[in-house]
Amino acid sequence: MPGLYQELRRRNIFKVGIAYALIGWIILWLFTALEHALGWPHWTDVFFMATIFAGLPAVLLFAWAYEVTPEGMKKSGKVAPEDSIAPRTGHRLNQVIGIAAVIAGFFVLLDFYGVEPVKKPVIEDIAAALDTEPGEEAEPSLANIAAPEAGEALARREPVGIEISAEFPFVSRYVEVLGSRMHYVEEGEGDPILFLHGNPTSSYLWRNVIPHVSGQGRAIAVDLIGMGKSDKPDLDYTFQDHQRYVDGFIEALALENITLVIHDWGSALGLDYASRHADNILGIAMMEAIIPPSLPRADVPAEGSMFYKLRDPETGPQLVLEENYFVEVILPGAVYRGLTEAEMEHYRAPYPDAASRKPTLVWPLEIPFGDGPQRNVDMVNRIGGWLLQTDTPILLFYANPGAIIPPEAAEWLSGRVRNIETRYLGPGYHFVQEDHPHKIGLGIADWRRRLLIDINAN
Repeated sequence: MPGLYQELRRRNIFKVGIAYALIGWIILWLFTALEHALGWPHWTDVFFMATIFAGLPAVLLFAWAYEVTPEGMKKSGKVAPEDSIAPRTGHRLNQVIGIAAVIAGFFVLLDFYGVEPVKKPVIEDIAAALDTEPGEEAEPSLANIAAPEAGEALARREPVGIEISAEFPFVSRYVEVLGSRMHYVEEGEGDPILFLHGNPTSSYLWRNVIPHVSGQGRAIAVDLIGMGKSDKPDLDYTFQDHQRYVDGFIEALALENITLVIHDWGSALGLDYASRHADNILGIAMMEAIIPPSLPRADVPAEGSMFYKLRDPETGPQLVLEENYFVEVILPGAVYRGLTEAEMEHYRAPYPDAASRKPTLVWPLEIPFGDGPQRNVDMVNRIGGWLLQTDTPILLFYANPGAIIPPEAAEWLSGRVRNIETRYLGPGYHFVQEDHPHKIGLGIADWRRRLLIDINAN
């Protein structure tokens, strides 16, 4: 055995193994960072890790069988001891190990101190503006709804994978609800899959998601009252007003056995309906939802913060009604890739003047902060309690860093909601449908297909 050990040392087998392990770990770290940044499936890094481990014996066997010489690679048995340059090779391997160890140590420090491989665009973090002082950590809720600084070019990211289309190739339909027309689009047949949007969007938000699920059922995307192409009656446009119209829409179309797909204020509206009509809900797919632990908040927006200004009786109307701030600033700022001019024109269309923008002004006033409104604090607490008790199947999509539902909130929910499945989308802020519509659509289709199999089996 001593002779074998000395021969292993002479042929630099131990050094080759250490160098391979360090370099393999560095490559794996970089590969994992790319996986998170580009949204690759989680199994890819497991496969890559298995490949690296599988390669180690082959590399060690090669190092044993062959030796580097001035004339190139030769079989170790054919190299005379006086011609061997193994010590010189060992010295070079020491240098490689040293450099690799420094790089690996640097990456370990990045992981230890929580530095994420996914970087934010150069934009304002509204959560930090909300309530946190320099050096404090932001609350999970509303953590990364972002808006570009005035005059600053929007940092854009090119979409990865299937093209994200600006087209809206659906036939407009209308139904009368409480004396006003509500606009919606629909594709497919069967049990309804109802899409509910939030502020300041419309059914247009779901344009690239609908085609993935319309083969499974009747995909319906409605414009909330006062938004999109729906009528704009003289209302206060509180959450409770929207609640009445969503209830009326479902009743007018006689929707039964509904799969809800919900986002932003549409999530609160959908979960509120589900908590009152659980027997009419097949399942719920949600993203960036207005639910605990992110909301309600016990504190209030700090003076001078974005939401303080939006809720202020003087600056709020100026920003929202006169400058169309939600559409022109917050919406594109909370899309990781940015939005094209064609997409912006679709989002601008429902709000051509100050009068038409009233619903977008009221929505920030409805957020359940510590100063109310208490009716919405109670509502979010109620639907949050229902979520923790229901056996209704839930599918939660989340992004990094997210906004209302950052990864930390997704983890909190996954450990407490009974029948929940979570899916990580990749980098994104609030309007994840504009960054990952195909992942969302395919994810819903797969989840719902399995859901129906389980239901039919029982």
